[in-house]
Amino acid sequence: MYLEVVLAFSGVYIIYSIMCYMSQNRRGLPPGPFPLPIIGNMLAVDPSKPHISFRDMSIKYGNIFRLQLGIQRVVVVNSGAMAREALLKRTTLFAGRPPSVAGALFSGGYKDIVFQTYNSIWKVQHRIAKNGIRKCENKINSIEECIYREIKELMTRMDAQGAKSFDLRPDLFSAIVNCLSALVFGSRYDSHNLELQTLKNIIESFRRNLGAASFLDAFPLLAYLPFKTLREVKAGVQIKQQFFNQKYSEHIKTFKPGRIRDLVDAMIAASHEDENKDTNGNPISDTRIILSIADTFIAGTETPTSGLLWIFSTLAQFPEVQRKLQQNLDKVVGRDRLPMMHDKPKLPYVEAVIAEVMRYVSFMPLAVPHYTIADVCLGGYVIPKDTVVYFNMWAVHHNPMDFTHPMKVGNVVMMTK
Repeated sequence: MYLEVVLAFSGVYIIYSIMCYMSQNRRGLPPGPFPLPIIGNMLAVDPSKPHISFRDMSIKYGNIFRLQLGIQRVVVVNSGAMAREALLKRTTLFAGRPPSVAGALFSGGYKDIVFQTYNSIWKVQHRIAKNGIRKCENKINSIEECIYREIKELMTRMDAQGAKSFDLRPDLFSAIVNCLSALVFGSRYDSHNLELQTLKNIIESFRRNLGAASFLDAFPLLAYLPFKTLREVKAGVQIKQQFFNQKYSEHIKTFKPGRIRDLVDAMIAASHEDENKDTNGNPISDTRIILSIADTFIAGTETPTSGLLWIFSTLAQFPEVQRKLQQNLDKVVGRDRLPMMHDKPKLPYVEAVIAEVMRYVSFMPLAVPHYTIADVCLGGYVIPKDTVVYFNMWAVHHNPMDFTHPMKVGNVVMMTK
């Protein structure tokens, strides 16, 4: 009896799934594989290399296709032209952020800039951050001085290692954290400072656990189970809140209108301007300002650290390119000073090499997930509202139609002939 009920239920469910799949095709949705019950198409995606799985699936289904990952309806875009159309021409419609278990924890319930979806409050927070950065533009020279100091200290620590091999990441990370700290908090740390170690732990927790917890987005009910990753996320979030709350409180106590010492001051000042108040005319809450500051700091440290490590690792394989880079720098800058921002337009080869390495490694292969805030057409297909959209930047950067040797580093700029 029970077996008959289960078989009957399974049959009805399969028929219903087939009808839904066919209905979606008729509604003009992108093509895609038939989803299995409950798990959808998760078995078709390698969790360690989803960008490769998506590239392989695009060979069969095209540069835009759909998937069902647990409860998530997903559309994957593998074309550079379609990515530009979506992100540059239809920015607002793709500006949402999908619900995320780890994201909700990191952002205090979607109160920050990174994980909060596109809405009126997000626009105010984004404007406050942008205006805050503009208020700090007159501090560019002092920021450059900070960068020079950190570079010199980093070079000293590297020289002290001699000819032996060593892990550059800790020293490089500390240098970048200090550069951001000078901009955001108006201070720097020595290598043994406890606050510096706290910052390192916060950002390392963010880097390690955000991706590991992403599988919960497909099955959010699992978030109620005692996973180790979730415990680590919650512990890291608590430390982050305590740290940035303390920094914000210190600035509030010493804040003086008209005196901008750093980005925190600038964002406090911007948050009280009439144009940056919510729809009821009230200033954005301190919690949202604090989380915006945390976003600025964390994003500004982890990404450049990883990017620079990839550049160093790749250039180690091309000594001739290193020589050409040095020649370009010697010609424009000389050896009596470090490069400055105004030198940038005169260093096209340096910029080209950086761009080629970033294309080749694509260390953020799927970029940040997007979420449609309304029905939208792309590539001749309809993408419904509340759809998770992945832009497969790895596939875009390794498209043989755009690059002569996409799987090799060396397209144009890395050639030494």
